[in-house]
Amino acid sequence: MSNTKKPELAAYAEKDITPVMREYIAWLEKETGYKVDPISVQLSSMLRPAFQKSPGNQKRMADAKAARVTAAQAKVERRAERGAKAKQEAK
Repeated sequence: MSNTKKPELAAYAEKDITPVMREYIAWLEKETGYKVDPISVQLSSMLRPAFQKSPGNQKRMADAKAARVTAAQAKVERRAERGAKAKQEAK
């Protein structure tokens, strides 16, 4: 008996590909000219919402937002400093 535990979402890989998903796969291949792996397409379509809600992705998004806010604040501060300097030089 194995102590190896299956990943939490492993059952999704065992699901049959639905008729709608088969149509989507055919459409992807027709529109892109790229031969796709049907299981990968199905998994990515079904599990994207779980990924978006995952703690790791939520942290990544929060970190990216914090970096954007910090950069925007620094830009405002630089503008204010340039404005103050120009005002001082104009005197």
